[in-house]
Amino acid sequence: MKRVDLVRWAIALFKFVSGGLEVVSGVALTILPKGALTSIVNLVVAEEAREDPHDPAVTFIQTHLAGFLDQRGGVAVGLIVLGVVKIVGAYGLLRRRAWGYYLLVAVLVALLGVEVGHLSEAQSAAPVIVTAANVVALALMLIFRRRFIEHQTGAP
Repeated sequence: MKRVDLVRWAIALFKFVSGGLEVVSGVALTILPKGALTSIVNLVVAEEAREDPHDPAVTFIQTHLAGFLDQRGGVAVGLIVLGVVKIVGAYGLLRRRAWGYYLLVAVLVALLGVEVGHLSEAQSAAPVIVTAANVVALALMLIFRRRFIEHQTGAP
């Protein structure tokens, strides 16, 4: 397998995984009752709250969780739609379809601004890593554009 094909597969896999996680998160927001979601979030932030009871992220989550859960339907729909778009785009990229390539580029461009804007609020390395991975994916997609969407004899 050529290096450019490995890059294409890696980007597609990254988008399949991130899209799948968004779909699963959206479905979970839709089907899990408010009490279960509250328990899950409280369990996740409990350790951080023990380490630093005045942590601004913990305070923000605890203060806004009930309001968020009351309005979770819109967020759930947005996550599901975004996840499906990423999965469909990744499939198109794997098949070297121009529409898949351009769909993923559009999603990356549209969301990178939001991601970069939220980096100042990041409480862990995870958002920085995901944003960096998306920047690298976009750069590689732009660099290898012709090779990603050209049809070669016998190519998938």
